[in-house]
Amino acid sequence: MVFEGVRTEPQIVDNLKRFFLQENTDEIVYALYGNVVYDIYLKLKEGETSLDIVPILKEMPGNQNALVHVSRDEVSQVYLFFDLDAHSHVADMDQLEEMLTYFDDETDQGKLFISYPMVEALKHLSKEVDFSQTRASIVRGSSYKSLVETEADSVYKHIRNYDRNLWEEVIEQHGCKLGYLMERQWSFPSQYFSQKSIFLQQKNQHILPNQEVAVLGSFPVFLMDYYGYEYFKKQEA
Repeated sequence: MVFEGVRTEPQIVDNLKRFFLQENTDEIVYALYGNVVYDIYLKLKEGETSLDIVPILKEMPGNQNALVHVSRDEVSQVYLFFDLDAHSHVADMDQLEEMLTYFDDETDQGKLFISYPMVEALKHLSKEVDFSQTRASIVRGSSYKSLVETEADSVYKHIRNYDRNLWEEVIEQHGCKLGYLMERQWSFPSQYFSQKSIFLQQKNQHILPNQEVAVLGSFPVFLMDYYGYEYFKKQEA
């Protein structure tokens, strides 16, 4: 699992592993990229035909301890978690679309998941607000974190305290938000949607016309992708 941030994303997965992702004996290894997603595009273009993210990660100082004994052959799946970071001076929606085309298979080059607008979208929930209508400006930058602290209910703010029931509630909210974004109905999607198709919907519905996104967390979407939508529909029953 490759993270943009050093604190929040590993904390999320640490908690997730208490309730999910423990069905087999595979070891989950964390790797820090430590830069915005658009930086990967530059490395992608520097390569002749392909970009293997694992050797690049192994060379980064922040990953030397975690990955020193990990060979490329031992890595069966790669998942990358990044923020949209549309406020960055290097942000480019065409480049992001190209990366979502390239990083679309976890068993090959890796699969990229985007938080709209940032990883804090996971907890941007409130009993008093219709989450289907929760949007965020893409030009706010890091001030989005302050917005979440103001608008989110306290029960959602401390991810390390999430239990199974709260996770299932959060996944349900983001799952229905995905359904609303893609199919205009407040329910889990009726079909699979690629990460590129989700991005294009955000781009065409929200980013280009209004400089905003429909708030949507990457980790609930990852879990729905990993287990399948039907898995969580059965949990609701």
